[in-house]
Amino acid sequence: MRQWKLDTSPISILAQSPLFPENPLRMKILVVGKGGREHALIHTLSLSPSKPEIFSFPGSDAIFRIAKPTTATDLPSLIDWMKGNGIDLCIAGEESYLVTGDGLANLCEANGIPCWGPPKESAQLEASKEFSKDFLIRNQIPTAAACTCETLDESVAAIAGIYPTVLKFDGLAAGKGVAVCADEKSAFDFLNEVFTEKRFGPGRLLVEECLIGPEVSIFAAIVDDEYMILTPARDYKRLGDGDVGPNTGGMGAVASRKLISSDLLATIDEFIVAPTVAALRKEGLPYRGFLYFGLMLTPDGPKVIEYNCRFGDPECQAVMPLLSGDLAAFCLAGAKGELIRELISFSDDWSVCVILASHSYPEGSRSGDVISGLDLTSSQVFHSGTKLVVSEWQTNGGRVLACVATGSERAATVAAAHAAADKISFAGLQRRRDIGILHFPEAKSHLAESVKLTLTPDDITAGIAKLAESIRTANPEGTIALVGIRSRGDEVAERLLTHLSTDDRELNFGVLDISLYRDDFEHLHSNPKLQESDIAFPVDGAHIILVDDVLFTGRTIRAALDALSDYGRPAKVQLATLIDRGHRELPIQADYTGIVLETSRLDHVYVSLEGTDGEDLVHIVMPPQL
Repeated sequence: MRQWKLDTSPISILAQSPLFPENPLRMKILVVGKGGREHALIHTLSLSPSKPEIFSFPGSDAIFRIAKPTTATDLPSLIDWMKGNGIDLCIAGEESYLVTGDGLANLCEANGIPCWGPPKESAQLEASKEFSKDFLIRNQIPTAAACTCETLDESVAAIAGIYPTVLKFDGLAAGKGVAVCADEKSAFDFLNEVFTEKRFGPGRLLVEECLIGPEVSIFAAIVDDEYMILTPARDYKRLGDGDVGPNTGGMGAVASRKLISSDLLATIDEFIVAPTVAALRKEGLPYRGFLYFGLMLTPDGPKVIEYNCRFGDPECQAVMPLLSGDLAAFCLAGAKGELIRELISFSDDWSVCVILASHSYPEGSRSGDVISGLDLTSSQVFHSGTKLVVSEWQTNGGRVLACVATGSERAATVAAAHAAADKISFAGLQRRRDIGILHFPEAKSHLAESVKLTLTPDDITAGIAKLAESIRTANPEGTIALVGIRSRGDEVAERLLTHLSTDDRELNFGVLDISLYRDDFEHLHSNPKLQESDIAFPVDGAHIILVDDVLFTGRTIRAALDALSDYGRPAKVQLATLIDRGHRELPIQADYTGIVLETSRLDHVYVSLEGTDGEDLVHIVMPPQL
C-alpha cells in the first residue's frame, strides 16, 4: 500500500506525488455504489486536477464508461481486491455498505485503506431511526418529538388519533421507510406494510410529531472535530406534482447557495451542525465523510428530520455540478484526518435535477424498456438505473435517469432541466414537472407593500365588485357565510357583504384573527393560533367563504381552516381573494382536514379534500387579475 504524506497547504497538496496531474503514479480511488449519486460523484472526481484513476463497485454500465470495474463480488472480496490493487482511497457512496457485515469503513481501517465514510457505529445515525432520535434528544439538537413502538397495536396507541403523523421504519429502506399520514387509513396502510407484510424486514417503528414548514437539505464534510458546510439543496420526495402520491427516494432536487439566507444558514450551523459534530466527538463516534441533515424550517426554527451518512440522492446530482476544485484530493486529505477547505469551492449558480422514473415506481420497477432521446440533449444526464444492451440503453431500476441543468437564474435553469427531460422517453416513464417551481415564489417581492403600491382605491373597489360577481356565479342560491381573515380580509368581507346583501338569500358574517410571521425565505406564513374571533353562527354543515385581500400562501389558508375547525365542521368552504401575487409555495396540508392545495397558474387554483368519494370540500373563487 502506497502512503502519501499530505501537507496542509493546498499548493503543496497538489504538488505531491499522486495528486499532481503530471505524476505517473496517479491516485487510485474506489467509489462504492451503482446509482445516479455515484455516477455524479465519479464524474466530478474525474474532473479533479489530480487526475485520479477511478474504480467502482458494484458500478453500472454508465459508470463503467468513466470508471473501471473490479472483480469483487461482495464486501470481503472487495477489501481483498482493494489491497491487491493498491487503492489509495475508498469513497462510500451507497449507505448500505457502511452497515453491512463489519462495515465498509471499519474493514478499510483494519486493512490500512483510507475511507471517506463513517464506521459502522457512527453510520447508525442513518441505519437506525431510533438511534438517531435518541442521539438528537440526548444532545438537545432540535427535532420532532417521537416514541418507539414494537407492534402495530403499540403504534396505534402512540398515534392516539392525532393526524397528520409521521411514521418511520427503524432501519434502511432506500428512502421509502417514512410515511407522512394525513389520516387513519394512510397510517394503517403503512403500519400493515411494516408489521404485517414486513416490507422493510424486521424492525421497530417510530411514531413522530409531524413538523410543518419548508424543507431544506444541508450537507457537511466532517473530519473529526472540523467540518465544512456545502451548498444547500431541496429535494422532492413525493411521486406526483404538487407533492402528492407515495414517498419515493426522490423525484428531483434544486441546489444553490442562494436557496437560503446567510442568517438562516448561520442559525442551522449554530444550533444543528456544530452541536452534531461536537456530540459525535463527545460520544466517541468517529466521523470522516459527508453527513446529510434533512431539516424542516418550522415556526420554532430549523429542526432535524433525519441524518444520512453520505450524500443525498438526488441532491448529489444537483450539488456536484456546482463544485469546482479537486474533490479527489479533498476526500483523500479528509480520510487521512485533514480538512483542507481550499481544495474545493461552490459557484453561486442554481442547479436543477429532474428524475425520470420507471413504470410502477416506487412500489416496484420495470426493466427492459428502451430509452430514446439521450443523444438529443446537451444537458448533463446521470444514470440511476439503466443497462446497456448491445447499443441500446434500457431501464434497469426504479429511478432511471437524472437530467441536470445549471445557470445563474433559477427560472432559466428550471426551464433547461425540464427541456432536457422532455427530450428523453421510454415506456412507463414517470416524472414531475414542478421540480424547481413548487415551494418557490415566481415574484421576487412578497411584501404586502408591493401590492398596495399597485392597487389604487378604485382598483380595489372594482376588484371587490368582480369578486362578488364571481361568488354569485359559483353560488347561485343558498345560505352562505363570509368569514374575513384579519387584518385586511375582514374589510374585504364586509364590503362583499354589502354587495351580496341585495341577493334574495341568507348571509352570515364572521372574522378570524390568526397571527402571522415571516421566515428567512421572506415568505409570509401563519401560525395556526386563533388570536380572537367573531363567529356568531353555527359552523357545522355551513357553506363558508373565507375572504382575504391577498392569497399570501397556502399556510395562511390552512391556519384559517384550522382555526375555523374550533367551531365545527363546515359542509363546504370556498376561498375568495382579491389578488394572487403568484406565490407558489403550495400545496399545503391542513392538519384537521388533509386538504391539498395546488396551483400552476395565476387564474387557476384548485383545492380538494382527499377521501371524500370525489366530493371537493374547498374551492377557490377568484376574479380576473387586476
